[in-house]
Amino acid sequence: MDIVEFKRIVIKLRPSLLLVARDITGNLQDAEDVVQDVCLKIWHFRERFSEFQNVEAYGTTMVKNLSIDRVRSRKSSTDEMELINQESNTSLPDSLKLFIEL
Repeated sequence: MDIVEFKRIVIKLRPSLLLVARDITGNLQDAEDVVQDVCLKIWHFRERFSEFQNVEAYGTTMVKNLSIDRVRSRKSSTDEMELINQESNTSLPDSLKLFIEL
């Protein structure tokens, strides 16, 4: 796959990939990031694309998987922040008691 063919494929696929990514991630910014990552992966694996019969299906599958990963990652970091906030809120009175006792 040369640069001309790559551009032709990406220009054709980008709108549909963006819709899939936005539906899964829930926002346009994450969707654009996912689609850009997929386009880079397509470019890096361009020599192997002759092995795939349907680049559109392969690109769509990559977008779905990366979008799900993005949502999971975002949820995981949100859960961690909530846990940290809960721990800091529950430990604050104990630290104040220790300070008062000193």
